[in-house]
Amino acid sequence: LLYRSNELLMKVCLHGSYFLWSLYLLEYVHGAHSKDMKNSTKDKDCSSPNLLTIWDKAGLGIMGILVVYVEVIHPLELFPQISKLEFLPLMMTSLWCAIILVGCWIHCGTIMLRLTKS
Repeated sequence: LLYRSNELLMKVCLHGSYFLWSLYLLEYVHGAHSKDMKNSTKDKDCSSPNLLTIWDKAGLGIMGILVVYVEVIHPLELFPQISKLEFLPLMMTSLWCAIILVGCWIHCGTIMLRLTKS
């Protein structure tokens, strides 16, 4: 979470490439496009071809907006009263990540409950 401002491009490139590579591996190697998944007769709820839901895309969009605020807008001191709050960018990032993690746990819990019922 703590980077210098001149490391922004490297940070975004590393996180973006890690995310895209993880998404590729989960969808095409281990997901619905793999040979094992095509031959199996699993429930369609478990093997959706789209790994990211609309909620995931919305969360990533909000995280993108947050990164722009934290790395560009807040350091420019456009709003002097808010710029005095040096802890605000780190607090906003931590809070959003915590909300996303709780959402992931709830989503995983509902999937597990759905699978145990069937």
